[in-house]
Amino acid sequence: MHTEVQHRRNRISQLRAARGVGKGLTEPGHNLGDDDPLVIVERAALTKQDAELARLKRLEEQHGARPRVLAALVNAAETWIKTASASMKIAMYPVEPSQLKKGESIADAVERLRRRGRELQADLDRVRAAPWPSALARERMRAQIASMAEAGRPLAHHLVDHGEPVAFATRSIPARVLNVAPEAIAFSEIPDTLALLAWLHQDELIRRLDAEIDTTADDANALDADQRRHAEAEILADRLSIEREEAELCWQQATDGGPISLRLDLAPEALLGVTLIPEQG
Repeated sequence: MHTEVQHRRNRISQLRAARGVGKGLTEPGHNLGDDDPLVIVERAALTKQDAELARLKRLEEQHGARPRVLAALVNAAETWIKTASASMKIAMYPVEPSQLKKGESIADAVERLRRRGRELQADLDRVRAAPWPSALARERMRAQIASMAEAGRPLAHHLVDHGEPVAFATRSIPARVLNVAPEAIAFSEIPDTLALLAWLHQDELIRRLDAEIDTTADDANALDADQRRHAEAEILADRLSIEREEAELCWQQATDGGPISLRLDLAPEALLGVTLIPEQG
């Protein structure tokens, strides 16, 4: 096909070349214009051959990619099966045949489902990035300050019992030791001034941090742990359902002789058409 296309191009060049000019051609030119019937016929034939060549190239690429895609899918499925919990059993999960919309091809339906999957991923990202309720933030902050204050509490019983100095909290600081081989790390103890500050001014520190939380709080969009778990579970279930339908359509398209368009990041359960259920003890 490549030879035929090149021959056709040479023929057009020959027809359009100036009469008597044969440079690079097998015979002298004919000095025909672009509107000449012979040139028009040859150009139309070249257009068809170019289109056919492009089609054959696409088919070649699809068939060449097919083994690589299948190998990657098999590897992903095997990895998932090997890492599945021993307390779970893999069972088939029947999927209802997908209903195509009027005038919709399988490829169109797959793209529609993938678009919905991207929307669900955006919803999941919003849930995971949602702020925490200010009440919960205050609770965690108070627990943190109380822990710091307790850690920073000086120990006076050494002075009372043994006449030794009051013991203040310290913390360990790592540091690289230079100009030695092999490289080494040293540690030094320094006073834990932040913990001591929390012990000295716990109430004032909490009051000022409360004000900071008020400034940054976004309770209208906040989610606590239970709300996050519920929202994530709902979105993930919807996404898995969409991916099951997508995988079913892709397998159908491949069965009909079309390209394998399965995404490598599909959920393994969707790819294999299975689900995990607890083993009966």
